[in-house]
Amino acid sequence: YQDYFINTILLVTSHPQNYFNSDFLHNHLMRFSMADRDAWWTQFIHRMYPGYPDEVSVVRRMIDWAWTDDKRESISDESIRLMSQTMIWFLTSCNRTLRDSATKAIICLLQERINVLMQLIRAFEKVNDPYVSQRIYAIAYGCAVRTSNTEILKPLGDLVFQSVFATDSVVPDILLRDYAKGIIEFAVFKGHKF
Repeated sequence: YQDYFINTILLVTSHPQNYFNSDFLHNHLMRFSMADRDAWWTQFIHRMYPGYPDEVSVVRRMIDWAWTDDKRESISDESIRLMSQTMIWFLTSCNRTLRDSATKAIICLLQERINVLMQLIRAFEKVNDPYVSQRIYAIAYGCAVRTSNTEILKPLGDLVFQSVFATDSVVPDILLRDYAKGIIEFAVFKGHKF
């Protein structure tokens, strides 16, 4: 029944008032070591992301729904945060197509909600999976260059600088650091000073 239960959690993931929403899943997944999480969660999402576009699964439906340029003004920031948080956990997959699709879908959801993106960067600050860490900054970079609100780039750049560059320990991921640098450089290009 484990797959059935996780599928049910994914169906209610964006409901702010539901006990089993994305916050429940996030808190549960954060407690595992990467190896233990991969043993069940990553295997599950791999099975639930079919190789053919006409095969329907909850994982594919979430990504397909998010990966559009539809306007979503009627959807609350909290629901978007919860949906994005769950899709960030899809980034643990070793399936490159799933990771790329989830990344692009999250950018579509968050490009005009940088404040929500900043909450998610903080929520995943201590994640122990390098795939997830790297892709969060790729998402942030994609959102930064696509947002129409250039004023929000200053607080985003400050957060990225504090999280990646103003720390005692150097993040040993050149792509993550390049995405972070790109966010700050784009904000400077748009007239912000750091």
